[in-house]
Amino acid sequence: MIFDKHALFFNGVAPNSSSGTIDTKTIGPGPGEPLRVVVSLTPDASGVTGVTFTHSDDDSTYTTLVAYTGDFIGKSREFLLPVNTKRYIKMTVNGGTANGKVTAGVCLAGTQIAV
Repeated sequence: MIFDKHALFFNGVAPNSSSGTIDTKTIGPGPGEPLRVVVSLTPDASGVTGVTFTHSDDDSTYTTLVAYTGDFIGKSREFLLPVNTKRYIKMTVNGGTANGKVTAGVCLAGTQIAV
């Protein structure tokens, strides 16, 4: 799986990082398809209780889109965000300490190759 740098919420940072935001206009996901987000936590990550996705039209007032509570330390979890997701999407890691790493981003549809 290849992530475009503009489609990343987090790229190997400690899970106590407050939040990461992407602009869907920058990544151009295309109309009519849900956004597939993959979140991975390393096995040494601790204290993470879930993630929350919020969205906004203007990068100022965010409303909850998806809230997930559960343990997926050492695993990857996939989330499908609805087609009516607004322009800006913010992902917040709930809980977490400075241990371990989190990587999260939107996987764009279609064939992706490494160059």
